[in-house]
Amino acid sequence: MEGTNDDPNFIFPVPFDPITALGGKGPPREGDRSRVRLTLHSISDKTKRAVAVVDLGRTGTYRVYPNRVNSTLAEQVDYAVELRNRVAVITVKPGDTVLDEEGQDAGRQTLSCELSVGLLSVALVTEGIASSSFTASSSAATMGQSRCEAFTINLLNLGIQAEQTPSRAREINFQISDVQVDMQHPIKEVVIKSISRPFVQTHMHLDDVRMLDQHYRKVAVTFGELEVSLTDAALKQVRMFMREMVTGVSGLAVQEVMTRAHVPYHESGVEPPAARSKIVMHELKIGHMQVDVWCRIYLSDEGYVPKTLRDMMQVISFGTNRLEVKGAQVKVQEQVVFTDEMRGQGSVSAILSHVTRHYLPHFKACWRSLLQHSNIVFVGLLSRHLWNPRKRQAESTGQTICMVGSAGGLSLREPAAEASLDVRRHLEASLSA
Repeated sequence: MEGTNDDPNFIFPVPFDPITALGGKGPPREGDRSRVRLTLHSISDKTKRAVAVVDLGRTGTYRVYPNRVNSTLAEQVDYAVELRNRVAVITVKPGDTVLDEEGQDAGRQTLSCELSVGLLSVALVTEGIASSSFTASSSAATMGQSRCEAFTINLLNLGIQAEQTPSRAREINFQISDVQVDMQHPIKEVVIKSISRPFVQTHMHLDDVRMLDQHYRKVAVTFGELEVSLTDAALKQVRMFMREMVTGVSGLAVQEVMTRAHVPYHESGVEPPAARSKIVMHELKIGHMQVDVWCRIYLSDEGYVPKTLRDMMQVISFGTNRLEVKGAQVKVQEQVVFTDEMRGQGSVSAILSHVTRHYLPHFKACWRSLLQHSNIVFVGLLSRHLWNPRKRQAESTGQTICMVGSAGGLSLREPAAEASLDVRRHLEASLSA
């Protein structure tokens, strides 16, 4: 067992083929990880061996490659961990492939694929009627008048390249050259626009793809300069779209809760949940980031802004209830979020939460630019906001993708080929300008 300092009482020789059961002193303490160190010897040559540390808390399939730091074997070895009724079953078997002199699979070739999309346009359509107020008696004409294309998302030169080696490692490169998000209703305005290319570029190296957990050995992300505009209308449309995307009521009904309350949990026959895949990120590097922010928000209409903060801003800005920001710059230098010493582990939401906490202090450090380009202090009389405001580089919106009929029916604008060409030309012209 790992952590026993080679205590002979915890060393179990296991000949090839039989099944051997072993156990520790008891359940692991909170925070400890149950692990077993396997020393695999060759039958033909006892001097050849491989060492692997097996985590007993995760189901997965693993491989020990020959002629590596932890292995002097001439053959590869596969071992799998399976959890059965809180018992970890480890199965060791010879590798099922033939290797060449470099330790690669001689019977399989490297697989490569590439996908390239010149222009991808997405329309986000809102009904305009809250689900609670919409009834079957609502006329189709009313629905047609309310339904609209709220946002149009245009992605230019989207490409992805993937390569998988015989060792089951995978390299993934992803890139988007340009992005523009336009609000089409109730007013036309550019919400997000990339100013420099590429908008985003990522490189990922994924270890053995057959493992249950996704081990990303290296992830590198770079961003281009971005312009973002936040207004009351845009935030309202976003909230409306998110509300319409959530259907039904989450959780248990009251009757179901009462039924379960009368049955002891251990008698309910609930099986332990199956092991789920998690992300293990060994290295995450995010390049230099710059976002230019424009904002026009009426503080009295926004309940998510704390009342104390609204009152303080009104005092120091001579009673104005409107927050205006014209080109505040949020700049963050290149960051290394995860390393081999401090890995990121968990679900996608857990990884994103950790990245957000890492960046939050850097975002707060940009408060000087916010004061310089806003009307927070003395209505902007002493700052660049009033005397020399920054100008946006992207103000021209593209056309909508969909057409809404009088009865609420949706149709694509025709001809689609000419429309996509116009959008592409618009993005190219705005970026060159």
